[in-house]
Amino acid sequence: MPSLTLKDIPDELLQRLRDSAHRNRRSLNGEVLARLDVAVPPPPEDPEVTLARLAAFRKKWKLKPLTRAGMRQIQADKVRGRP
Repeated sequence: MPSLTLKDIPDELLQRLRDSAHRNRRSLNGEVLARLDVAVPPPPEDPEVTLARLAAFRKKWKLKPLTRAGMRQIQADKVRGRP
């Protein structure tokens, strides 16, 4: 796997990262990777790719098309706290 070396990290920033890593029970490297993962999200997926994946999922599990009534039921279940 590739690696990255950071230079000239201010002492205060390094200490904050160490403290955060300790609180989160991670190594310093793990803390930095977790923060970078949040700070630099992947680009959004093409909507056509998402729709194709959903269509394949629905076909695999032989699911019926989702209707407006079905969507309302999902919303009502969410409001009631049903997973």
